[in-house]
Amino acid sequence: MPRPKKGTVQYVAATAATPGHYKVRVTCADGSRPWFHLEASEASPKAEALARKQAAKLAERVEQLGVVATRNKRAPTGSTVSVWFEAWIAHREARGLSSTRDDRGRFTHHVEPLIGAQAMAEVSRKDIEALVLALDTKVRAGSLSWKTATNVWAVITKMFKDSVRSKVPGLRVREDNPCSDVEGPDRGGQRSKAFLFPTELLKFAEADVVPLEWRRLVAIAVYLGARASELEALEWTDIDLEHGKVNIHQAISRDSRDVTKSTKSDAPRTFSMEPELMPLLRAMHAEAGGRGRVVREMPRHRDLAEGFRDWLRKAGVDRPELFISDRTRLNIRFHDLRATSVTWQTVRGDHPAIIMSRVGHEDFETLKKYLRQAEVLRPGFGECFPALPPCLLGPGNVPTNRLERAKPSKLLRGGRDSNPRPPA
Repeated sequence: MPRPKKGTVQYVAATAATPGHYKVRVTCADGSRPWFHLEASEASPKAEALARKQAAKLAERVEQLGVVATRNKRAPTGSTVSVWFEAWIAHREARGLSSTRDDRGRFTHHVEPLIGAQAMAEVSRKDIEALVLALDTKVRAGSLSWKTATNVWAVITKMFKDSVRSKVPGLRVREDNPCSDVEGPDRGGQRSKAFLFPTELLKFAEADVVPLEWRRLVAIAVYLGARASELEALEWTDIDLEHGKVNIHQAISRDSRDVTKSTKSDAPRTFSMEPELMPLLRAMHAEAGGRGRVVREMPRHRDLAEGFRDWLRKAGVDRPELFISDRTRLNIRFHDLRATSVTWQTVRGDHPAIIMSRVGHEDFETLKKYLRQAEVLRPGFGECFPALPPCLLGPGNVPTNRLERAKPSKLLRGGRDSNPRPPA
């Protein structure tokens, strides 16, 4: 059995022109061994271990693709788009960016088949225009959503921008950006998103058929307005029960649930919690002894949306708009509990600056659509952030049944690990 390829790692000392950094070398299908320079760092065991991990990933990917490095006068250590992409994505992974997995999929499915074998330094504007045409064709054929097409375009433009202006010397292989002045894929219409009314949340929270862990999770998600990855990373040390404050400063990495990273906006948020949430948090704090994570058993993120909709149906929350997904409407997802929180805050009349600070919106345009919607929804909307039912405070207040005698991890996944639907 052949020994797995791990690549070569070497440290480059700082000079007047470049900072100190590690570089990795891998063997291509044609026997060439190009160097790829990583992000600036000091020489240390930890940094070297990370560089070796990136080198192994790059070597494995290059072998799988059978890529060939090319050489030309503009890029002495030039490479194909596929090889350059692997070095680029390794650099982004080292920075802890959460989109790298999605970016890799977008590149593999929509970019690599067309230009992956070309020299990165020789991709022309016509090649980029052909990529855009291919994306538009897929959208018109119904095999790709316009939103996904724009996400692919974002990867393309970022790649070629960095090929000219990256902080990492080894990634700068071009003198021009072929994406300049090229129109991206056509955009389609926005689909309306669903949210819960206060009465629907209370009905869900009081439903004995729904596991207590799910009911607590949904209530906390709405009353804090945090993302799922932020909720999973939230620890009791981040919550000040005495003063009613919470500090949301980290999120769970999509690659490993044991690894945390900064929030999506890279900005910690500290704000006052809704008073109606405090009794539930105090009860959960006592159960956990004030140690560990607030949400001890979080469902897998890929199961959240479907599992949440299944439990809504079980609880009798069956408003049709929550479950319809078509050309103009999108069914409710777990992430829409965050939108629910923002909707409630705008209907209540909270100041826009306070809302943006709580949920981490950086652009006022994002909030404007909620403000316009609030004027229409306010009459008959109901009390925003009502007092939560006592049954959420602990098992002693909830009828004992076979669902709540099950293990929490199975409850949260709706049954078996491989099936997020609730048990029959």
